[in-house]
Amino acid sequence: MTNNSLIKFSLIPLVITILLLLVIHFVIITKTQPVEMVIDDWWLIHLFMATITLSGFFLISNSEQKSNDIRSVGRSYLLYTSVKVFLAMAFLSPWLIMKEEGTKMFVMHFFAIFFPYLLVETVLLIRYLNAPMVEKTKSDENQS
Repeated sequence: MTNNSLIKFSLIPLVITILLLLVIHFVIITKTQPVEMVIDDWWLIHLFMATITLSGFFLISNSEQKSNDIRSVGRSYLLYTSVKVFLAMAFLSPWLIMKEEGTKMFVMHFFAIFFPYLLVETVLLIRYLNAPMVEKTKSDENQS
């Protein structure tokens, strides 16, 4: 793959996913919950997740470029996901420690956003890793 190919391959779908999740979450919060139940810091979840996700994809891409090995993407993703889980716990710790009335709702909203991000990241990386095999298969078929 070419330089920054992971970023070229996944940046637009990631940005679209980030914006879609933000809009969907905003609509759900404002339309389904009473005004007094709306959590004020819901946007922090999206800021955290977007920052971590985009940073992770840049780091994975840089790791692949440095090693010139497609297998480094899988290893880097495993490390990134592990770090992401620890950062998520650190991010949630103020709300978990406070244990105020809205804490449970905030944590539920966090994981309702966390898992779609994780799903999209995984799908994009699987498609990226399978792309060379598809190209290789097509070239083998053309030679036959």
